[in-house]
Amino acid sequence: MTQDQVFKAYSDIDIDRHVMKDAIFRCTTWYRGEPIPVPMQPAVLEQISLTDGELPIVLTFINNDNWSLLTTRHVYTFQEKILHPVSNAEIAGVSYSLKCKVSKELYSLETVRRTDGTSIPVFIETGKPSMVMFYGIERSIFRVRWFVRRKEMGLPLVPADGIKGRRDSESL
Repeated sequence: MTQDQVFKAYSDIDIDRHVMKDAIFRCTTWYRGEPIPVPMQPAVLEQISLTDGELPIVLTFINNDNWSLLTTRHVYTFQEKILHPVSNAEIAGVSYSLKCKVSKELYSLETVRRTDGTSIPVFIETGKPSMVMFYGIERSIFRVRWFVRRKEMGLPLVPADGIKGRRDSESL
C-alpha cells in the first residue's frame, strides 16, 4: 500500500467512528476509495490537479464556485473563484462554530488554521454530515504527525496484522 492509500484507509476509519449512520448528506460526499463523481469532476478538477497518488477523502460541494475538498495531502477550498490550498502538514486546527448546534442553513463557512497563524476558509455541511469534513480534517492533523513519528522510529505505516478499526472488524 502507498502512503496515500494508508492515509485514506485510516481516515475512513476515523471518520466512520464519528459519523452517525442516519446522516443524510445533501452537499457532502465521503469517498471510500471511489474516484470523484463525473458530475462534479469538471467543477473541481478544472481548479486543481491532484498530485500523483493523492486521493480524495471528503468533498463539500455547494456549487461550481464554492466547494471544499479534503485529500490525503491537502485541503482545497474554492470560494468565489479564489482557490485556497493548504497542505495537511501545515494544518494547525479547524473550527466548527455549529458543533452540537442546530442550523437551518445547508452549510457553514469555517476556518482551517495553518501552523504559520494564517487561515483559509472551509465549507462544512451543517447537521450530522458535518462530522465527515470536521473529523476528516482534525484527524488528518494527527495522522500526518503520526506518520512522521512512525518513520522516525523505523516502524512500518501498516502493522503486520493490517489496518484495523472498521466497525465491521475487517482489516485491509
